[in-house]
Amino acid sequence: MSRSFKTNFRLLLFSRFFQEIVFWYPIFIAFAYSINLSLEQISISIVAINLGVILFEVPSGVLADRWSRTGTLILGTLTLGLSTLIFALSTSALHYIVASFIWGIFFALQSGTHDSLIYDLLKKESATKRFKFYLGRYHIYGTAGLIFGSVAGSIVAEAYSLKTAYLITLVPTAISLVPLLFVQEPKSHQESQEFSSFAHYGVAFRQLVATKELIAIVAASVFVTAGISFLFELNQVYYFAAGLPLFLYGAANASLQFSIGAGTWLAGTKSNRFSIVAAISMLVSLAVFVLFNVSVLSAILISAIQLCLFYLTYVFGHFIQDAVTSEVRSAASSMVSTGGRLLFTAVIILFGVINNSKDEVNGFVILLAISVAIAFITLLYLNQLSNFDKRNS
Repeated sequence: MSRSFKTNFRLLLFSRFFQEIVFWYPIFIAFAYSINLSLEQISISIVAINLGVILFEVPSGVLADRWSRTGTLILGTLTLGLSTLIFALSTSALHYIVASFIWGIFFALQSGTHDSLIYDLLKKESATKRFKFYLGRYHIYGTAGLIFGSVAGSIVAEAYSLKTAYLITLVPTAISLVPLLFVQEPKSHQESQEFSSFAHYGVAFRQLVATKELIAIVAASVFVTAGISFLFELNQVYYFAAGLPLFLYGAANASLQFSIGAGTWLAGTKSNRFSIVAAISMLVSLAVFVLFNVSVLSAILISAIQLCLFYLTYVFGHFIQDAVTSEVRSAASSMVSTGGRLLFTAVIILFGVINNSKDEVNGFVILLAISVAIAFITLLYLNQLSNFDKRNS
């Protein structure tokens, strides 16, 4: 690899580590309860997160393709800082919901952008076959930041206050902006733009549905993305209902964050035939989760399922990155993610319908089962396609 690639990638790693040090991630549901939000209002705030993602994700992908991938990442980091500040100052459901919506915009601006940037950097080096390896490395640094933030955040919340965990997050968020200012991204995605912004959406969609094989992979990615969103954003509702002590939220969240790095590492090192093993592991973990309703054990099993889902999403993501052209790469990734978010939003509505204040745990288990089952069925169909292993092994 050239010195230019190594420098750019190190800057991205540095930025990723500090951006993911978010001390309030393990306690944001506990904070909502602390300002007297009901479960229904918390569900609305989660819908607000997804509304922010759905409304801005594809436009942000077009922005990254036509303007700047690093610029889009910088905008995303700024929205994270803004949402953190509004959360810290929240005293009502309205404040919390507004902060949640802005937090969703952060996810939209980040989603698919870093993947596309790393892929373009590798493409410049004619080394796209190593995409999963470098993307896994990138997310391992992010996981390290998340784990540190999770453990430290729960300690800060216990020793000082929940609000303090939000306020001190502004420091690493600001630090993460600095390296992004020095990243030199390839300009090939800008130079090859031969169509209008409106036509950009159509070109990206047509590339995503170009073959039967690719449609199956996109469908699998949508279901897996929905499963990840469900686990990531609702696990604290389960921990709260199961009576997990506040100081253990950090450990539980750290376990969940570790699954991200482990899943991406597996995606970069293992054959894609491991995907069936990953799917079976999800089902086994789910079965144990249902049979042994113990809070700490459940936190570990949720992480095991999350690990498998993250493994699958990066295997699928590599295929999609290979299948689309540079000028629509971010938009295509954003479309897939938006599909997952739409499905997740439907799941959230179902969660509200079947759930009540005395039955959070049962509602969580039922919807988790639906999410895993759909992903598993899709994966079984996907593995019947002969080209899948050939393209991604």
